[in-house]
Amino acid sequence: SNELCTTSKQLCSKHFTWDRKRHAQIDLERLHQLMHFEELVEKENRLRTSLNERGSVAGLLLYKTTAH
Repeated sequence: SNELCTTSKQLCSKHFTWDRKRHAQIDLERLHQLMHFEELVEKENRLRTSLNERGSVAGLLLYKTTAH
């Protein structure tokens, strides 16, 4: 609505502590995003490790060495 609430902040039950509630919502959203980011970083690390291990196995198979 385009109307401005003229009731004082402490007396308005509809708008009481809205700012604290909004800050809590923002903090919760940030926490979820941080947790998702950490999951993605862990997944990236697992993929990099997997690729590095595959490379070393392929390297051993392709470049056969003989001990002289």
